[in-house]
Amino acid sequence: MISKRASTLLVYIFAVPLAVGVALTVLLYVGVPPGLIFFPGNALKAIFVALDSPVHNRVGVIVTGVFWWLFVVGCLSLVKRSGRNAA
Repeated sequence: MISKRASTLLVYIFAVPLAVGVALTVLLYVGVPPGLIFFPGNALKAIFVALDSPVHNRVGVIVTGVFWWLFVVGCLSLVKRSGRNAA
């Protein structure tokens, strides 16, 4: 039997990135402006450009992915915590 901690780790490593990718794709498909979805990465790229150090587009994409991953993990943590407090 797999432990609860190991299953949580598997969810964070495999399921959350997949869910983030699907969610971002759906948001783009339904018409949310890309500038809004990719705001975290574009903001970081703008900071680097202001510092006269241009970066590749992949840096913006990676930062956006990490931002949305952290957002989902944070939401999952809040749901877990509220579930524990309610029980």
